[in-house]
Amino acid sequence: MQKRNLFCLLLFLVMSLSVYGKTNLTHIKGINSIGLHSGTGFVNSWDVGLSYNYYLAKYWSFSTNIDFEKGKFGKSDFMGLSLGFGVEAAVWQPLTWMYIHLYGHSIVGWDWWNNSDMNISANGVTVGCDLGLNLEMYAIPELSFVLAAQENFNYGFYDIGHYYYFRPLFSAGMRFHIK
Repeated sequence: MQKRNLFCLLLFLVMSLSVYGKTNLTHIKGINSIGLHSGTGFVNSWDVGLSYNYYLAKYWSFSTNIDFEKGKFGKSDFMGLSLGFGVEAAVWQPLTWMYIHLYGHSIVGWDWWNNSDMNISANGVTVGCDLGLNLEMYAIPELSFVLAAQENFNYGFYDIGHYYYFRPLFSAGMRFHIK
């Protein structure tokens, strides 16, 4: 099963890269994008956030996000605030109004954990990174809609110990583009 998934991913990347060189992407250097998004990682959590992109070149943009997440995992309640800085690359434009991007961020944040049954609370600084893929669809040049999937890896320095964890996020949002 894992070999088949890896093969499908590699096939997708090869096809994307072969098309990448033949496409004429229309992102314009100097465009600013401000976005809103909301999503979930699991059924028992939700996330809301703001994003900002500045297009450095035709295929690349500087990207930053601020996210707030709240969830319940077993008997524990969780809240987290994170700030990410990274890049977003346009890798394919299958239609004139649609882009597929790959992105990655370095993340710093603050987490709060609480287990009322055991009367334990923990909070502290987290560091990590995320990698993701999004599909951006332009309704008009000033407005686009984004569907995204990403995986975060976080390491938390909590007052009761240090822990690492993965945090998936599936989100939908919109971006406003300003020249």
